[in-house]
Amino acid sequence: MQSIFEWHDFGHLIIISLEATLQYPAQLLLLLSDSLSYPDIATHYMNMKKHAPEISILIVGAIGYLIDLGLHPIAADESIYTTISRQMVTEGYWLIPHLPNHPAIVDGVIFLEKPPLVFWFQAVSMAIFGPSLVAARFPSVLASLVLAVVVYRMGRSLYSERVGIASGFVFLVVPAVYWHSHAGRTATTDIFLLLFGALFVWLLWEGRSRPRLVVWAGVAGGLAVMSKQVAAVQFLLVALPLLAVYRNEYSLPALGKGIAAGLIVIVPWNLYAYLSFPDLYLNQMIIEQVLSRGSGSSTLINMYFLRRWPYYIGPFLLPASIGIASVAVTAYRERASVKAHAGLLLVWWLVVPIALFSLVTSTTLIHYLLPTAVPIALLSGLAAVRVTALFERVISERWRETYISSDVYTILGALITLALFAVYPAHQAIRASGMS
Repeated sequence: MQSIFEWHDFGHLIIISLEATLQYPAQLLLLLSDSLSYPDIATHYMNMKKHAPEISILIVGAIGYLIDLGLHPIAADESIYTTISRQMVTEGYWLIPHLPNHPAIVDGVIFLEKPPLVFWFQAVSMAIFGPSLVAARFPSVLASLVLAVVVYRMGRSLYSERVGIASGFVFLVVPAVYWHSHAGRTATTDIFLLLFGALFVWLLWEGRSRPRLVVWAGVAGGLAVMSKQVAAVQFLLVALPLLAVYRNEYSLPALGKGIAAGLIVIVPWNLYAYLSFPDLYLNQMIIEQVLSRGSGSSTLINMYFLRRWPYYIGPFLLPASIGIASVAVTAYRERASVKAHAGLLLVWWLVVPIALFSLVTSTTLIHYLLPTAVPIALLSGLAAVRVTALFERVISERWRETYISSDVYTILGALITLALFAVYPAHQAIRASGMS
């Protein structure tokens, strides 16, 4: 864990960089004027300013996620996945994953319980950086940072620039993503499932008016399946109301191309694995990973997820609840508006994983609810902006006209996020192992 002084230095560096980029363009123009023409400088500055929130989210996220990345102990699933990835690099088992001499695997050496996409990412990282735990975890960090930017863009698209900024930073510090196992700092499959599943939903939303994006939504959906197979179905359930409500706005040819694109991503490896080892494929991928994890309980609902989910999300349950209240008010006042539908989609997204796994499985694997982190971040970002707007209105009425710009929002978001990284307890894996 970094000291407060070191984290302060990081925060100081970030705010100086942001101020230089956002607040002092004249100085930048003077520094660059000897080598570039004025139009080039102006264009360069405007491009930097336009992408300042995304750059800030990436820098702050990299600081929080990369520090001490290799220090928390390796979890059981990480041990399996990193061994498989190392086998790809050292033995060349790129198409059919191998896991020799592991008691947790059905039928011995061949591993077909998960598709190989995440193993490929980890193996490429190991080939570049060497076969270390940090190298295995690095793709998960990249996926988390990219997903934080996706959340920012979703918030900006659904609501406003400020909602996007707040949501992107919130996503980085949601405990389910930053602190728990099977998330953004561990070599597991779940963060990739969430990344591609979120892209699938968002691209479908944008595809209402831009049919070409529906094809890319199909690709993203296929990559979600290739990350964790049948678990990706939850994102299709999330998208069903969207497809139903806006059915007249989608182009049927575009939907057909999207389905075809998804199948092109999914079918080749699954067909190859099945034809190569039909019994193992059915036993591991279908029976072991799907049927054996179905609900075998005598009760209709597995209450574990309902009980544990508030702890999994942590303190962001409160701002998300404020965001849900705001969505309810908007839905009541503007029933037919796109903004109302956007908010209801987020609430539905929040409900689907909890309801699905409470009904269909008897397991107690809380990371199954990681997909709720995206709507939690967006609803919390919406709440932050609503509270900010109330503050601005009160100050404007009692003192003077006040508005917190997106630039200031970015700087505040960066500093608050760095502060939360600094005060976070040791990673869950360290606490569970008794290490400090």
